[in-house]
Amino acid sequence: MARNEQIGSLIKMRREELLVGKTELAKMTGLSVQTINRIEGGSEYRYSTITKIINALRVRFDESRSPYMDAT
Repeated sequence: MARNEQIGSLIKMRREELLVGKTELAKMTGLSVQTINRIEGGSEYRYSTITKIINALRVRFDESRSPYMDAT
């Protein structure tokens, strides 16, 4: 699986775990629902865009750069 697809899957999984809809996530981040759809689908993204999403969903990266979900 390509890196973009991995990140997209992680974001979708975390969003669903938090029971956050795409529209709500778009409002939380100031992004469009279309952008959320593209990223979850594995499309390329800008660093600034993905940063907004991972901060909103509290996704963190450990020292090995593997993403994990922050339980706080």
